[in-house]
Amino acid sequence: MARPHIEPFCDRDEGFKSLQLPGFASGMRYKMLSLDVDSGACSMTVQLDAGYQRSPGFAWSELEMIVIEGELQVGERTCRKGHYFFVPAGYALPAMSSAQGCLVLMMYNTGEPSHVESTQHHPQ
Repeated sequence: MARPHIEPFCDRDEGFKSLQLPGFASGMRYKMLSLDVDSGACSMTVQLDAGYQRSPGFAWSELEMIVIEGELQVGERTCRKGHYFFVPAGYALPAMSSAQGCLVLMMYNTGEPSHVESTQHHPQ
């Protein structure tokens, strides 16, 4: 089943919730924008707190991410406002961190959010 229709809303009217899922580092807070209850696919605004650090790894779902505010360090690359990522399912990203914190839009398109610590891509 596809994600249900959601009437337009302003996520600024909602508070952030702590994201506590297996494999994810602490320091992530989210606002759910849409959710497919069958597959777990979702779109969410995510606040990464100052000092946030995540180990290298991959997701079982393809992931799209856009930096909205602040800076996100991905491996050796510094990503700023407007930086867009498309990460195929099973593709390992290097470690990520944000010294001052940042706001990102995360879209897990084909399944629920996941993070498997690894420096290797998952063979598909």
